[in-house]
Amino acid sequence: MRYNVRMSDTDQSKVLYRVYRPNTFSEVSGQSAVVQVLQSSVKNKKIAHAYLFSGPRGTGKTSIARIFARALEIDPIDIFEIDAASHTSIENIKEILHSIYTLPIQSKYKIYILDEVHMLSTKAFTALLKTLEEPPAYAVFVLATTEQDKIPDTIISRCVQFVFARPTEHDIAQVLVSVATKEKKSLDMDTANLIAKVADGSYRDALTALQKILYADTKKEITKEMVELILALPKRSLVFNYVGAIATHNITLGLETLDQIRAQQSSQRIFLLEVIDVLRSVFLIREGISIANYSSKELAIIKEYIKEKHINTVLFSALIYLTGSQYSGVDITMNMECILYEYGAKKNQ
Repeated sequence: MRYNVRMSDTDQSKVLYRVYRPNTFSEVSGQSAVVQVLQSSVKNKKIAHAYLFSGPRGTGKTSIARIFARALEIDPIDIFEIDAASHTSIENIKEILHSIYTLPIQSKYKIYILDEVHMLSTKAFTALLKTLEEPPAYAVFVLATTEQDKIPDTIISRCVQFVFARPTEHDIAQVLVSVATKEKKSLDMDTANLIAKVADGSYRDALTALQKILYADTKKEITKEMVELILALPKRSLVFNYVGAIATHNITLGLETLDQIRAQQSSQRIFLLEVIDVLRSVFLIREGISIANYSSKELAIIKEYIKEKHINTVLFSALIYLTGSQYSGVDITMNMECILYEYGAKKNQ
């Protein structure tokens, strides 16, 4: 069985996250600590035999593994990528490990990139451990995972570990603006931040969302309205209506807003995150901290909230409760109705 040499992006249909994945360390966004150490190890010729890349999905683990291989000047024929999720058995691993003892064909090293390595069976991990204990001098392993806690400690202890940071919405938005420009589209940072919220910390998901927008509308400018419509996102006006309902004790307005969210089948998770962001912004502005991502009209509304005498107690309590509700597993809008009754009804606190 021959494990990939992967197809070049020109051989594939134009998928944005493939076309615009970073090809050099300088193109990597949001993982400066990982990049700096790997670059230094290549420069100083201090290469470990095994690396463990862990972190959320879509944060660049596999892309950086490929860049690392290129930095080591490893020819594609000596690069092996294995999807551990579909090659979980000991037989699969034995076949892979057997090939390790064949010398590289065109390079100083042979590199094995095992994606989703936590999916391996117990017996497969045992077989892998034996090779990690005494690998050939030319073999380099990169184990990538989204769930490090499922990997045996014996494997982890034999790897140089890198924890990939979850990118901020700003990091993702910058990548989106750059890609949109290359695609000859106009995308401002405010709108890009809106798309970034959908991605939930994944560059790959962000670019997939951008591609959906590009396919659905041929206009040169990507607007907020376009993004809200195509990605089924809640309108910002509804976000401010809900926060305003709490701030002014207008429970009727709040309930009507939540009914609109349900009727429009908008993403409840994004609506919740947008509301949390507005609530947080109220306190930042109150403390004299400047914020971005809001229009002058929206900032004026937020400043009006600050004038409410009860704003500290009610909105802060709502912020804490809503932040927790995104992890509760309970219907989000039901929780948000409870917030209206619990905090929106309280006056002069």
